[in-house]
Amino acid sequence: MNISTVKFEVPGMDDTAKELYSALYGEDIGKRFVGVLATSPDEIAVISRLIAYLMTIKKGEI
Repeated sequence: MNISTVKFEVPGMDDTAKELYSALYGEDIGKRFVGVLATSPDEIAVISRLIAYLMTIKKGEI
């Protein structure tokens, strides 16, 4: 195992975030989206999570 390939869970990508992406983009695409974000730099994942959160506010879901 190469230690440089170890990646911890991205901040904000918990089960609630996974459900949010599934609700916004559909179950299959949402899962793939979260998978891509889990391998992306943390800053990109956190910004994406913020955008998804703001989209739910705009839609009146929160």
